[in-house]
Amino acid sequence: QQLVWQQAYYTRYQQPTVVKELLKHPFPLLVLYTVKNCTECVKVRKQLMLLGPQFQSVAHVMAVNCDYSSSRQFCAEQKIKTFPQMQLLNQDKEKSPIPVEYDLEDPIDYETVFEFVMDNRKNLFSVAPKHEALTRYLEQPEKECTILYFTARNHPHMYMNNVSIYFNKKCVNLHVPGFSYDEIRVPGGEQVVDGVGVALFVRSMRQLFVYKGEPNHKSVVQWVEQTAFGGVKQEKLEL
Repeated sequence: QQLVWQQAYYTRYQQPTVVKELLKHPFPLLVLYTVKNCTECVKVRKQLMLLGPQFQSVAHVMAVNCDYSSSRQFCAEQKIKTFPQMQLLNQDKEKSPIPVEYDLEDPIDYETVFEFVMDNRKNLFSVAPKHEALTRYLEQPEKECTILYFTARNHPHMYMNNVSIYFNKKCVNLHVPGFSYDEIRVPGGEQVVDGVGVALFVRSMRQLFVYKGEPNHKSVVQWVEQTAFGGVKQEKLEL
């Protein structure tokens, strides 16, 4: 099997340029939008829902991948019609106050859309105790963190159980508990973005690697492990 990757460089685009640039890309993309707070997240996701199934999937991932109990409750209160079956994962017993910094009618600050902002990194993933080194790394905001999101091609569900994070030219593979097909069901059963197996997101969004071809999770992880130590340089690799 041959893995073909395309590297694209992005700066911070303003709306509507950002959407136009994404739609011009030769491959369908899964784009991870990162926002400052809960209200901005809701606004971004509402706009994404208008752009078709490709972006609706992104909006759904944003919702279920949030690890803040107050945020999930806020999402439920907004009653976004596209997420009727969204399960509130890993709810904490104690509810923190819901942050409301912007009115929902205010325009979105798109300068932050292509930043992978991790204000509270250690709460973004359920990291097992054996990944103590990874936890320590995620607590360092000045470090760059790269995340591989695995998706199933032509499948009516998002497959997010496996997440690979590599840093300092080393790769750490971990299983993220709490996610399943049913919990990350694409609303209405739409197909996941056709032709995309993996999207590799860099924290600063300077680089975006898109994997096109049949998804082979083991092969992709192997590709990352083989290339991460020397930097991601190869465009093609036969496995």
